[in-house]
Amino acid sequence: MSLLTISDVQTWVPQAEERTAQIADAIAMAEAAAAHYCGRDLELTSYTEVVDVPPYTASLLLPNWPPVVDLTHPMTVTESPDEGAVVVPSTDYAVDAEFGFLRRTDGAYWAAGYRSIQVAYHAGYTSATLPPGLKRALLQLVAWMMESAGNVGATQESRDGYSVTYEELDQGVPRSIGAALRPYRRLTVL
Repeated sequence: MSLLTISDVQTWVPQAEERTAQIADAIAMAEAAAAHYCGRDLELTSYTEVVDVPPYTASLLLPNWPPVVDLTHPMTVTESPDEGAVVVPSTDYAVDAEFGFLRRTDGAYWAAGYRSIQVAYHAGYTSATLPPGLKRALLQLVAWMMESAGNVGATQESRDGYSVTYEELDQGVPRSIGAALRPYRRLTVL
């Protein structure tokens, strides 16, 4: 299921009015380009990830966010998943959905070591939870895809007295749209 609907695009993208047959493809391409640029899936997806944990760590940063935890989307945290796995009770940690942190609330630290924690969870957005800034960036990307169709690699085009210069790309998206997507990129902690 897409983050944008055809109706969203028809409302916000003037180029789409007469090209309804191309909207679904443009949405799929724009969402794929945004996910590539951000280095993560933006759409709500399930994950099972095993992480390395340094000693004396009480907060873990989940690689994908925002985590969604409810009756339909449970979270399971397991310590020592490769040897004698122990499920951590959900009362022993809190999920910070806004920033994607998992914090111990029982005064303990996470089990330290290589592959010491496994987290099974859901993270991402739906069309109903899509932040306005991300929705706008996706709509701009759809508009750009529809407007620049067939002009891959061209930076300037002239025809019948009309001239257009295309913006430079950053990882497959125009730089201005990339700037709007930047807050949604995967964080890498060294």
